[in-house]
Amino acid sequence: MKQHVVVVHGADSFLRYEEYINSLRKSAGWNSIEDFDRKDWKANLQQSLGDDYKVILPKMPNKHNARYLEWKIWMDGFFEQIDKNAIWVGHSMGAIFLAKYLIERGGMYNKIILVAAPFEDFDGESLCDFNFDTKDFVKDLKAKKVILYHSTDDPVVPYSHSEMYRSLILNAELITLEERSHINQERFPEIIAGINSV
Repeated sequence: MKQHVVVVHGADSFLRYEEYINSLRKSAGWNSIEDFDRKDWKANLQQSLGDDYKVILPKMPNKHNARYLEWKIWMDGFFEQIDKNAIWVGHSMGAIFLAKYLIERGGMYNKIILVAAPFEDFDGESLCDFNFDTKDFVKDLKAKKVILYHSTDDPVVPYSHSEMYRSLILNAELITLEERSHINQERFPEIIAGINSV
């Protein structure tokens, strides 16, 4: 059987609808036409890993104004189809979602990889209902291996957030990157090594 790798993408979340509309207005037309076809490492992961893996890339609901409950319902819909030894990968908002979701479900997981993971509200940015109930909540994330990736120059989520995860998760390994911004490049060789690691 192929090794399942579940990858949850990032998102934005706003406390008020007006903030969401203002964000849309600011970003409308910001991308060039070429950007719509650009693929980052998540889209290239299956090719990079090869045939021994089955990469599962769920499109989570309303990534432009995400809500935890909606994502939870969506994930619940196919969770039981995922192999129990799956590798769980979350990027940005997808990382805090996975941490919270897997803690709430309970149990021990094979491997969890959090990339540029926010830990709490910061700099006027709200994680809305993706926030943890308490900071200690994160101690209940149980896996044989937890790997954190974060770049020191991340302009979206401060590097210190991954340090908070590392301080609370007993066996977490923090891999520090430099000059990788929010880790949206086409290739991410470090995560291939992390997925393949024992």
